[in-house]
Amino acid sequence: MLVSCWNCINEENLNGAIEAFVRCIEQQTEDEEYPEAYANLGAIYTRTSDYGKAYAAFSEAYRLKRENWKVVENLMLVSLVLGKYHECMMYMKRLVELRHASKRPLH
Repeated sequence: MLVSCWNCINEENLNGAIEAFVRCIEQQTEDEEYPEAYANLGAIYTRTSDYGKAYAAFSEAYRLKRENWKVVENLMLVSLVLGKYHECMMYMKRLVELRHASKRPLH
């Protein structure tokens, strides 16, 4: 299933990629959830400028996997585009927390 998602992305068939990731998400079970599928769906929605759907997809990815800094960064950026400034600041703070917890140097 994920192969068809990536094939669509590689071919710039973003609508096909959206459909493929949605199918992937629909097939998940309680025991096996796919935060990466939600994150990738959010990234595709961002590329199509559908920021409301991107925000919803990234939010679900964040709910499932709170330690993913890239999801947090994307939520921060999409929140800014949508004018959700409080959320944007909240996610910016979370990014700083994740960076501090990982003790990675800034580059």
